Amino acid sequence: MPRQLKRTAKKAFAWLVGFIFVIFGIGLVTGVEIYWARVVIPERESLGTAVSVSPDKPESQNNGKLIQVVGLLGGSETLTDSEFNVAVDALRLRRHVWMWQWEQENVQSKSSYGVEDSHGKTTTLLNTKTYNYMEVWSEKLINSQSFYNSGHDNPTEMKIPARAVSATKVSLGAFLLSPELVEQIDNFQTVPISDKNLSSLDSSLQMKTKLDGDEIYIGTDPKQPAIGDLKVKFEYTPATTVSIIARQDGNNLLPFAVTKTASVALLQVGSHSIQDMTHQFNSDNMKWRAVAWSMGLVATLVGGLIMLIVRKSS
Repeated sequence: MPRQLKRTAKKAFAWLVGFIFVIFGIGLVTGVEIYWARVVIPERESLGTAVSVSPDKPESQNNGKLIQVVGLLGGSETLTDSEFNVAVDALRLRRHVWMWQWEQENVQSKSSYGVEDSHGKTTTLLNTKTYNYMEVWSEKLINSQSFYNSGHDNPTEMKIPARAVSATKVSLGAFLLSPELVEQIDNFQTVPISDKNLSSLDSSLQMKTKLDGDEIYIGTDPKQPAIGDLKVKFEYTPATTVSIIARQDGNNLLPFAVTKTASVALLQVGSHSIQDMTHQFNSDNMKWRAVAWSMGLVATLVGGLIMLIVRKSS
């Protein structure tokens, strides 16, 4: 390929990269604002229309309406994880599992080597990239098959998966909570662990399992973990006071449909007014909106800068 044509191709590619950055940035900001207008604003406005009611007795005139209920949750039951001999009286029980894995970070360096013949044609003989790799605890399985450089292989599965279970009937006074509300109960506490939690494990696992504080370590040495080693932790949610805004349907608390794409089913731990819950809802959404706007603006500016540099070099 002639040198001039090659330079033109590189400029065209750089301009295309810049254009993609600009489109991504504009698209991200536009998508966020559409979601904000169609989902967040209708949900926020609906929260302010909720009516505060007593949890003791559902009133039929409130059926189909958005109500707020504050009180102590009930319905705790013995939740178990038989694999680790865990049993606790709670509303929710979850098993966290981390695995020690390789993680690929940013490109550290690039290098290439080629030769050019008498006609100006370049043949690349060597083209390499060097990445940083580090070992981390991760709850997600990191696919090492997508790594650029070989030699950093992760297991292809978690030998012990994460797990979560909830009480079958969680209540607030005379009301029953929908699964969407139960999943928002987040006053998690650590389940105490002892040797009895290891007794029900498969014998092949027991040999390399030990206690490490509030966690169960599966491997040789928790101070020097090896790729594939696991650590397990259990957490539970005891009964607590919560504030809920949701739709009343008889004695059930369900999501309240605001539009075709928006619904309200909000639970916050503690005793809160409708105004406080609305403020917290808006504050939480403003945070992710600000992050998305920042990402969109940076991508747009970077893309625009690349396109400007290509244009000036023409």
